[in-house]
Amino acid sequence: MAYNYKMIIGYDGAKYQGWQKNKNAKNTIQSKLESTLSEYLGEEIVVVGSGRTDKGVHALGQVVNFITKSKQKPGNLKYNLNKVLPEDIIVKEVYKVDEDFNCRFAATSKIYRYTLWKANAQTMPLFERKYVYRLEEQVDVDLMLVAATKFIGEHDFKGFCSDKTKKTTTRKVNSIDIIEDEDRIEIVMNASGFLYNMARIMVGTLIEIGLGLRHDDTIDQVFASKIRSEAGYTAPAQGLCLMEVLY
Repeated sequence: MAYNYKMIIGYDGAKYQGWQKNKNAKNTIQSKLESTLSEYLGEEIVVVGSGRTDKGVHALGQVVNFITKSKQKPGNLKYNLNKVLPEDIIVKEVYKVDEDFNCRFAATSKIYRYTLWKANAQTMPLFERKYVYRLEEQVDVDLMLVAATKFIGEHDFKGFCSDKTKKTTTRKVNSIDIIEDEDRIEIVMNASGFLYNMARIMVGTLIEIGLGLRHDDTIDQVFASKIRSEAGYTAPAQGLCLMEVLY
């Protein structure tokens, strides 16, 4: 008999080569989870992720699932895995789910947060420094807010993703919120899915608009042209975090 377990995990992606294992990237979150689970359960385990995160990107709410021949109590599995996983990967929740559940195909949307540290902040980031992108110039958040609304809805994001992307590039952005406090700016994006580098290119474009380097009609122009080089730069990975996967 086979048992299917769903886990919500978090990780600090700083030293990993992204989520997905491949022949050129062996130090990945997926490979570390698979090797740890395989050793713990005494069988070869394949871990499915809800989606990929780029090299250096973090997660607080990544969802994975795996099938095993070993029946486990979710609480015990969570406790024991957290004892043997490296300290930069944690298991937050474990659930036993239907055998046909697939966390990738069942997901309806994902929420990412990108954190900027203001150029005019009164303090420098200390513990947060590895998880924020520090701006060198002050941005106009009001301009960014107006521009962000142009991303909402279903669009072809071919111009807002890596040129390496080969799959269909149409995605639906459900919402974008920009939250500002004394020191930081958080950009929270909810979409049906995110293409390779999509969230970071969206953020880079919004930053350039906030700096006055681009007009907000850039977004409409890129949707029309579908040319990557016409969009903004790819914001650094360390400011991005996968917050939640919705089902």
